Amino acid sequence: MNEHRRPFAVFSCVFHVVSLVCLSALSGCFEPSTPKATPVVPLTDENACARLCTRMETCGGAPTHCEASCERDRARMRDGFDASFVGCVEHELGPTVCPGGGATLDEHKRRGAVSLCYGATLVTYAKKDDGLALRSVLRAVCRRSVRCEPSGDDEPTCLAELSAHTKGSAVATVLAGARPEIVQQIAACVEKRPCEEANPFAACDTPGAPLVP
Repeated sequence: MNEHRRPFAVFSCVFHVVSLVCLSALSGCFEPSTPKATPVVPLTDENACARLCTRMETCGGAPTHCEASCERDRARMRDGFDASFVGCVEHELGPTVCPGGGATLDEHKRRGAVSLCYGATLVTYAKKDDGLALRSVLRAVCRRSVRCEPSGDDEPTCLAELSAHTKGSAVATVLAGARPEIVQQIAACVEKRPCEEANPFAACDTPGAPLVP
């Protein structure tokens, strides 16, 4: 009798183990899944233009050729400038202001936020630059002046007068945000311009897309 019961006992034991394994596996399948958090993509100069235009589009419409225009400007501005500028825009035109889904923001408010952030970023870079970029260009202007008008002021006097008149100006602020190599290109161009030219700076600024409006 015991011999006949032994296979059944073994079978019962194996069935019990297998059942436990299956139930354990099934219980894992029915556990509520935890939604994965969307990874935060760091804002960099490289992705700043795409993010700017996306935010503008969410807010009611991006300018024509938004990304191309932004990239052109990025190529002329100092490292970190665009990331700082766009970070400010994303804050000013955040989800509570422009939630998307058809909700739009008045065009003047959008432009105002962009102008505010661009100006604030320029001021930050101007403080760091402390007038060095402007003096580089003014020195070129004075060297040209001495070359073209030998009887006029010497270079130090010219530089002192121009510095006093342009300190804190829009030109000084914009030049402070530009890449050093761009500033040097402008300075080198200004110094070599013909004497009969009335506005050498305008002639040396970026053709078709002036750095200084």
